[in-house]
Amino acid sequence: MEKSAEELYAGNDGLEDFPQTHTWTRALEFAKEKHKGQTRDEGTPYYEHINGTMEILIKEANTTEDEVLTVAALHDILEDTDCTYDELKENFGQRVADCVQLLTWDWKNGQTFEEYAKTIFENQDFKYARKIKLADRLHNLRSLPKTNNDEKIQRKIEETEKYIVIYDKQAPKILMDKIKAQLDTLKAMQNSKKNLDKQPTGTEHEEKEKLLL
Repeated sequence: MEKSAEELYAGNDGLEDFPQTHTWTRALEFAKEKHKGQTRDEGTPYYEHINGTMEILIKEANTTEDEVLTVAALHDILEDTDCTYDELKENFGQRVADCVQLLTWDWKNGQTFEEYAKTIFENQDFKYARKIKLADRLHNLRSLPKTNNDEKIQRKIEETEKYIVIYDKQAPKILMDKIKAQLDTLKAMQNSKKNLDKQPTGTEHEEKEKLLL
């Protein structure tokens, strides 16, 4: 379900003059238009991922900085829409455009996920990008069960442990802890499925009983 900036912010303190003077509310509308018509693997509108990432930052990580929330609203826009860097720069300024570009995985030109994660977590100009990346990944991990794709779930578990959790010391603890907890939940779910698959069917159980008689 699409949510307005007011709904995302509901119940949070710190932005008394919300929403008139904040760029992030305009960025949300911009992203909503750019991602219009896109859907995710779990079948939900793409914009719900933007909402989810923003909610994590605002309600779970107590994020109020306008620039951080602006970049968060736009974090997938260069990778997944026809929006260009120059268009971002014109509408939201160079700092926002540069940070969104930092958060854009350039897999089309051969950048590995390992290289991508390293550029974010070792970047010194936009340290807040780490927080956005963790919120983005946390929402993705929470959405994985809806895909019913065991291969993708396992791949994302391994990818997160190998290339994101290793930056434990450089990342905001509150979000990294939530990512670790979600990984534990997903692994337990995967193990449960494997155990169910190993259980003998009714016919197999009957054949085993005959052998034991």
